[in-house]
Amino acid sequence: MNIRFLQNVKGDRQASARIRIITPSQGFQKLGFDGGYNKPVDSESIGIIHKCSTDSLRYKPTCKKIIWDVCDNYFYQPHNKAKAYHLLENCDAVTTTTEKLKGILQQKCDEIGIKRKIFIVDDPVYYKFKEPVFAPKEQINVTWYGNDGNLSYADWDKLFFQPLLESDLNIKLNFMNQRGTLPKGIEKLIGKHAVKHYPWSIENQEKLASKSDFIILPIDHTHEFTVGKSHNKLVDGLACGTMVLASPQDSYLKFSDYAYIGNNFVENITHCINNLEQTKLKIEKGQQYINENLSSTAIAQRWIEIAKELYHE
Repeated sequence: MNIRFLQNVKGDRQASARIRIITPSQGFQKLGFDGGYNKPVDSESIGIIHKCSTDSLRYKPTCKKIIWDVCDNYFYQPHNKAKAYHLLENCDAVTTTTEKLKGILQQKCDEIGIKRKIFIVDDPVYYKFKEPVFAPKEQINVTWYGNDGNLSYADWDKLFFQPLLESDLNIKLNFMNQRGTLPKGIEKLIGKHAVKHYPWSIENQEKLASKSDFIILPIDHTHEFTVGKSHNKLVDGLACGTMVLASPQDSYLKFSDYAYIGNNFVENITHCINNLEQTKLKIEKGQQYINENLSSTAIAQRWIEIAKELYHE
């Protein structure tokens, strides 16, 4: 038996490839396997199709089994909806990142009258751990990073900007993405709080996150598309040694012992500043949890368990 991610991977700039393919494959190698991507496919392969890559179905006659790996609600996206149904009908099993997505996939199976095993495979941590140092200065350094489009899935004015303006906090607010997008309503902060954009790169994110006092992740956790978003941004922040403040997204809730989960962002910033050692300890415990449960080898082992189950059916 071998495990093969069927997408041709050319680099690590794409987050989904970096998290769902490259890092687990590194875990395979640490466990003594030959890695999972850009490798030959044969009759012993458990092939894994990434995102909505219907072209990868050409490997179905060769592979022993085909898994469709789902990391977003593709059924919500008009340009992916038909592909998503096609992949669901033609795969042997499904893996996904969250319980919410698992529920959506089960609903779709019931809708079209098919049965598929659906497994949860968590996103692994990507960055190496940095020692937590929580010592905010007078101006508090707060950072958001991610895909430009994700900024539109939160009411920043209601959740953060207006409460911030009503507080005594002095904030430097950083945004890191590829196109320089800033959230709606940001103009009301100009002149009262510092606002800066940084171009995204893997290295820039790690550097900025490590130097920040907080990572902030507001999101509409009820939206049909964002409801299935995984924990990877939160995990990235904790790995970099930084406290994370996040909306009550389903995938974030299990980190409530290690980060502050809730839309009361300004209140949580103030609480952390007034409890420096407690905040640092939460980050340290979060890193311990991540190391034990979300390392490349832990996630690789999960993939191996699933592959073995399907292989021996």
